[in-house]
Order: sequence, then C-alpha cells, then structure tokens
Amino acid sequence: RGGGDEPGGGDEPVSGEETLIYSYDYSTEGSTVPGYWGQGAEPTVEDGALVIVNEEEKEQIYNLQLFIANGFNTKEGYTYKIKVTMKAEGEKEGECNLATAAWGGSNMDGGFKFGITDDFVEYEMTYANPEDVDQSGAHTLWQSGKFVGTVYIKKIEIYEIAPDHPIVIEDEPMYDTTIPL
Repeated sequence: RGGGDEPGGGDEPVSGEETLIYSYDYSTEGSTVPGYWGQGAEPTVEDGALVIVNEEEKEQIYNLQLFIANGFNTKEGYTYKIKVTMKAEGEKEGECNLATAAWGGSNMDGGFKFGITDDFVEYEMTYANPEDVDQSGAHTLWQSGKFVGTVYIKKIEIYEIAPDHPIVIEDEPMYDTTIPL
C-alpha cells in the first residue's frame, strides 16, 4: 500500500491485493480446535494436524460439519480466498464444502475435491462476499459427510481480496471549455 498522495495511498486497499486476515496452524499453535462447534464427528488434534474421522458415508455432505476457523471479520463486496493444507486417507478422493458466515449471517459457500495422499497438499477456493454483508465474528465450516476416511488439516489461511474501485478524478479539467476554438 502506498501512503499520502501516492496512487493507492491512504487507507483504501489496492484493488486485487490479498491480505491475510486469519491463520491457524495446528503444527505450531497447539492442540485445541479454535471455537469448536460441529456435528457428525469428534475431531482431535494429533501430531500437528486436526484429525477428522468419518467411518461411514453420511446421507448429506453437511451431516459432518465443524468449525475450522473462527473469530474473523468479513467486509461487503470483498472476495475471500481460503487455503487449506491437508492430506486424506481413504478408498477414493473426497469433496468438501466450506461455508463462511457469522451466526445468523449470509453464507459464502464453495468447496473443492481432494485426493488421497501421504503428503500435505495446499488446496484453495475463492468466493465473493455479498454486496450488502459485513460480518464480525465469522467462522468457516468444513463439511465432508460424503467422504469416508480420515482428513488431516495442518493449516488454514483466509485472505481478503480488495474489490475493484473506480478511478475518481477530483482535479479541475485541464482545458477551459468556455473559450471557443
């Protein structure tokens, strides 16, 4: 960001700029689930990862859901990118849905497919916050009721991406349009 009279200066974010607004790394932050709420699973933290075990396929993807992020703010009109560093064990690839909202607020939904791997892989998804929604105390729900197996989440990061702002010219016109040519 610039400052003073520079383009992009002051307090206005630069269009397209990504700003990290939330990060939780289970390998360094401890052994608790932040602001835990969930159903369909009892997650634990083991060996630096949030461990989610699902032994049988649920009827709906949302029949296994839990907080993986909690206590951040979102702004109307902004885009959000969520990065999840994880690995999974199971018979076949899985799919998750991520829903971000404050209690009683509007959801921003999306998701991604994930593979079976021995190594941690970073997955990401992006979604836009509705034009009329500012939310404080937001959370992100992980939903993966259709996946049978074990998911290990090492880290989650949430980035805020500034919206496009039109260029506003506040100076006087360069030409005097009152003088005939």
